[in-house]
Amino acid sequence: HQYMENIVDKSISRADTLNLWTDSTSTQNRNRFVMWYLALRVLHGYHKQIKWRFMIVGHTKNSCDQCFGMIRTKEKRSNNCTLRDVKHCIDTSAVANEGVVAHIEWFKSWKTYFDGLPCLRKFEGIKKNPIVEINFKRSRGGSRVRVQWRMVDGTVVVKGDIRKNNMTDEVPSLNLDDVPNLPVPVISAARQKKLDEIASRIPEDKRAFFLNYRND
Repeated sequence: HQYMENIVDKSISRADTLNLWTDSTSTQNRNRFVMWYLALRVLHGYHKQIKWRFMIVGHTKNSCDQCFGMIRTKEKRSNNCTLRDVKHCIDTSAVANEGVVAHIEWFKSWKTYFDGLPCLRKFEGIKKNPIVEINFKRSRGGSRVRVQWRMVDGTVVVKGDIRKNNMTDEVPSLNLDDVPNLPVPVISAARQKKLDEIASRIPEDKRAFFLNYRND
Protein backbone atom coordinates (compact mmCIF):
# COMPACT_ATOMS: atom_id res chain seq x y z
CA HIS A 1 0.00 0.00 0.00
CA GLN A 2 2.81 2.39 0.90
CA TYR A 3 4.55 1.56 -2.38
CA MET A 4 1.41 2.10 -4.46
CA GLU A 5 0.42 5.35 -2.78
CA ASN A 6 3.75 7.02 -2.09
CA ILE A 7 6.33 5.69 -4.55
CA VAL A 8 4.94 4.70 -7.94
CA ASP A 9 3.59 7.24 -10.42
CA LYS A 10 -0.12 8.04 -10.26
CA SER A 11 -0.49 6.76 -13.81
CA ILE A 12 0.07 3.32 -12.26
CA SER A 13 -1.51 3.67 -8.83
CA ARG A 14 -4.70 5.07 -10.42
CA ALA A 15 -4.68 3.16 -13.71
CA ASP A 16 -8.08 1.96 -14.93
CA THR A 17 -6.60 -1.53 -15.31
CA LEU A 18 -3.80 -2.47 -12.90
CA ASN A 19 -1.63 -5.43 -13.94
CA LEU A 20 0.02 -6.90 -10.85
CA TRP A 21 2.62 -9.69 -10.87
CA THR A 22 3.71 -11.59 -7.73
CA ASP A 23 4.98 -14.97 -6.64
CA SER A 24 2.19 -17.47 -5.98
CA THR A 25 2.99 -18.24 -2.35
CA SER A 26 -0.23 -18.50 -0.33
CA THR A 27 1.38 -17.42 2.94
CA GLN A 28 2.80 -14.11 1.70
CA ASN A 29 0.76 -13.12 -1.35
CA ARG A 30 -2.16 -15.29 -2.37
CA ASN A 31 -4.20 -15.01 0.82
CA ARG A 32 -7.51 -13.40 1.86
CA PHE A 33 -5.98 -10.20 3.25
CA VAL A 34 -4.22 -9.34 -0.02
CA MET A 35 -7.39 -10.27 -1.95
CA TRP A 36 -9.50 -8.03 0.31
CA TYR A 37 -7.02 -5.19 -0.12
CA LEU A 38 -7.13 -5.42 -3.91
CA ALA A 39 -10.94 -5.57 -3.81
CA LEU A 40 -10.95 -2.40 -1.68
CA ARG A 41 -8.81 -0.58 -4.23
CA VAL A 42 -11.47 -1.36 -6.81
CA LEU A 43 -14.36 -0.44 -4.50
CA HIS A 44 -12.73 2.92 -3.73
CA GLY A 45 -12.49 3.63 -7.44
CA TYR A 46 -8.70 3.57 -7.67
CA HIS A 47 -9.07 1.08 -10.54
CA LYS A 48 -11.88 -0.33 -12.65
CA GLN A 49 -10.12 -3.68 -12.82
CA ILE A 50 -7.10 -5.44 -11.31
CA LYS A 51 -5.49 -8.39 -13.07
CA TRP A 52 -3.36 -10.19 -10.50
CA ARG A 53 -1.06 -12.70 -12.20
CA PHE A 54 1.28 -15.25 -10.64
CA MET A 55 4.69 -16.35 -11.80
CA ILE A 56 5.09 -20.07 -12.44
CA VAL A 57 7.38 -22.27 -10.39
CA GLY A 58 10.97 -22.01 -11.60
CA HIS A 59 10.58 -18.55 -13.09
CA THR A 60 13.68 -16.45 -13.68
CA LYS A 61 14.61 -13.86 -11.07
CA ASN A 62 13.71 -10.18 -11.42
CA SER A 63 14.59 -6.89 -9.70
CA CYS A 64 12.35 -7.68 -6.70
CA ASP A 65 14.17 -10.95 -6.07
CA GLN A 66 17.46 -9.04 -6.26
CA CYS A 67 16.28 -6.66 -3.52
CA PHE A 68 15.14 -9.57 -1.36
CA GLY A 69 18.53 -11.19 -1.85
CA MET A 70 20.31 -8.06 -0.58
CA ILE A 71 18.04 -8.00 2.49
CA ARG A 72 18.82 -11.66 3.15
CA THR A 73 22.56 -11.00 2.90
CA LYS A 74 22.31 -8.04 5.29
CA GLU A 75 20.12 -10.01 7.72
CA LYS A 76 22.70 -12.77 8.06
CA ARG A 77 25.26 -10.19 9.24
CA SER A 78 22.91 -8.37 11.63
CA ASN A 79 21.64 -8.96 15.16
CA ASN A 80 17.93 -8.18 14.77
CA CYS A 81 16.09 -8.37 18.10
CA THR A 82 13.30 -5.84 17.58
CA LEU A 83 11.12 -4.40 14.82
CA ARG A 84 13.33 -1.33 14.84
CA ASP A 85 16.36 -3.55 14.13
CA VAL A 86 14.53 -5.33 11.31
CA LYS A 87 13.52 -2.04 9.69
CA HIS A 88 17.07 -0.68 10.00
CA CYS A 89 18.39 -3.89 8.42
CA ILE A 90 16.07 -3.49 5.43
CA ASP A 91 16.73 0.26 5.06
CA THR A 92 20.51 -0.23 5.03
CA SER A 93 20.57 -3.34 2.82
CA ALA A 94 20.34 -1.30 -0.40
CA VAL A 95 19.43 2.18 -1.59
CA ALA A 96 16.28 0.81 -3.25
CA ASN A 97 15.00 -0.95 -0.09
CA GLU A 98 12.80 0.68 2.55
CA GLY A 99 11.09 -1.14 5.42
CA VAL A 100 7.54 -0.21 6.45
CA VAL A 101 5.98 -1.42 9.71
CA ALA A 102 2.31 -2.15 8.97
CA HIS A 103 -0.55 -1.85 11.46
CA ILE A 104 -1.92 -5.41 11.72
CA GLU A 105 -5.29 -4.24 13.02
CA TRP A 106 -5.79 -2.43 9.71
CA PHE A 107 -6.20 -5.83 8.04
CA LYS A 108 -8.16 -7.48 10.84
CA SER A 109 -10.85 -4.80 10.72
CA TRP A 110 -11.81 -5.94 7.19
CA LYS A 111 -13.17 -9.27 8.49
CA THR A 112 -16.48 -7.64 9.43
CA TYR A 113 -16.98 -6.40 5.86
CA PHE A 114 -15.82 -9.24 3.61
CA ASP A 115 -17.04 -12.80 3.34
CA GLY A 116 -14.73 -15.75 3.73
CA LEU A 117 -12.92 -17.08 0.69
CA PRO A 118 -12.45 -20.73 -0.28
CA CYS A 119 -9.01 -22.10 0.50
CA LEU A 120 -7.32 -21.98 -2.89
CA ARG A 121 -4.74 -24.54 -1.77
CA LYS A 122 -7.46 -27.21 -1.42
CA PHE A 123 -8.70 -27.06 -5.01
CA GLU A 124 -8.54 -30.49 -6.62
CA GLY A 125 -5.42 -30.81 -8.77
CA ILE A 126 -4.10 -27.39 -7.71
CA LYS A 127 -0.47 -28.54 -7.95
CA LYS A 128 -0.82 -29.79 -11.52
CA ASN A 129 -3.24 -27.03 -12.54
CA PRO A 130 -2.15 -23.94 -10.56
CA ILE A 131 -3.92 -20.59 -10.48
CA VAL A 132 -2.28 -18.14 -12.87
CA GLU A 133 -4.58 -15.10 -12.53
CA ILE A 134 -7.15 -13.58 -10.17
CA ASN A 135 -9.32 -10.84 -11.66
CA PHE A 136 -11.07 -8.11 -9.66
CA LYS A 137 -13.62 -6.09 -11.64
CA ARG A 138 -15.97 -3.36 -10.49
CA SER A 139 -19.67 -3.76 -11.26
CA ARG A 140 -21.52 -1.24 -13.40
CA GLY A 141 -23.09 0.38 -10.35
CA GLY A 142 -19.69 0.59 -8.69
CA SER A 143 -20.86 -0.92 -5.39
CA ARG A 144 -19.66 -4.49 -5.92
CA VAL A 145 -16.53 -6.33 -7.04
CA ARG A 146 -16.70 -9.43 -9.20
CA VAL A 147 -13.87 -11.88 -8.48
CA GLN A 148 -12.77 -14.79 -10.61
CA TRP A 149 -9.61 -16.85 -10.96
CA ARG A 150 -8.17 -18.67 -13.96
CA MET A 151 -6.20 -21.91 -13.84
CA VAL A 152 -3.23 -22.73 -16.04
CA ASP A 153 -5.40 -24.99 -18.26
CA GLY A 154 -7.80 -22.12 -18.93
CA THR A 155 -10.51 -23.16 -16.45
CA VAL A 156 -12.25 -20.11 -14.96
CA VAL A 157 -13.79 -20.20 -11.46
CA VAL A 158 -16.16 -17.34 -10.56
CA LYS A 159 -16.65 -16.32 -6.94
CA GLY A 160 -18.72 -13.20 -7.55
CA ASP A 161 -19.09 -10.56 -4.85
CA ILE A 162 -16.90 -11.26 -1.80
CA ARG A 163 -18.66 -8.88 0.58
CA LYS A 164 -20.90 -10.28 3.31
CA ASN A 165 -24.54 -10.75 2.36
CA ASN A 166 -26.65 -7.58 2.47
CA MET A 167 -23.60 -5.57 3.51
CA THR A 168 -24.51 -1.89 3.26
CA ASP A 169 -21.89 -0.45 5.63
CA GLU A 170 -19.45 2.15 4.40
CA VAL A 171 -16.48 0.69 2.53
CA PRO A 172 -13.49 0.32 4.91
CA SER A 173 -10.97 3.13 4.60
CA LEU A 174 -7.58 2.60 2.99
CA ASN A 175 -6.11 5.49 4.97
CA LEU A 176 -3.85 4.23 7.75
CA ASP A 177 -4.67 7.35 9.77
CA ASP A 178 -8.27 6.13 10.02
CA VAL A 179 -7.34 2.92 11.85
CA PRO A 180 -9.07 3.02 15.26
CA ASN A 181 -6.94 3.02 18.39
CA LEU A 182 -7.58 -0.38 19.93
CA PRO A 183 -7.00 -1.18 23.61
CA VAL A 184 -3.72 -2.86 24.44
CA PRO A 185 -4.40 -6.53 25.28
CA VAL A 186 -3.57 -7.62 28.82
CA ILE A 187 -0.51 -9.85 29.02
CA SER A 188 -1.07 -13.04 31.00
CA ALA A 189 1.30 -14.04 33.79
CA ALA A 190 2.61 -16.95 31.74
CA ARG A 191 3.24 -14.69 28.75
CA GLN A 192 4.93 -12.09 30.97
CA LYS A 193 7.27 -14.76 32.32
CA LYS A 194 8.12 -15.90 28.80
CA LEU A 195 8.86 -12.33 27.70
CA ASP A 196 11.11 -11.81 30.72
CA GLU A 197 13.04 -14.94 29.75
CA ILE A 198 13.44 -13.64 26.19
CA ALA A 199 14.55 -10.22 27.48
CA SER A 200 17.27 -11.84 29.58
CA ARG A 201 18.86 -13.21 26.39
CA ILE A 202 18.83 -9.88 24.54
CA PRO A 203 22.02 -7.76 24.58
CA GLU A 204 21.89 -5.07 27.27
CA ASP A 205 22.10 -2.19 24.79
CA LYS A 206 18.87 -3.41 23.15
CA ARG A 207 17.01 -4.71 26.21
CA ALA A 208 15.52 -1.37 27.24
CA PHE A 209 13.87 -0.87 23.87
CA PHE A 210 12.44 -4.42 23.93
CA LEU A 211 10.93 -3.90 27.37
CA ASN A 212 9.37 -0.58 26.31
CA TYR A 213 8.05 -2.00 23.03
CA ARG A 214 6.59 -5.03 24.82
CA ASN A 215 4.43 -2.79 27.00
CA ASP A 216 3.32 -0.33 24.29
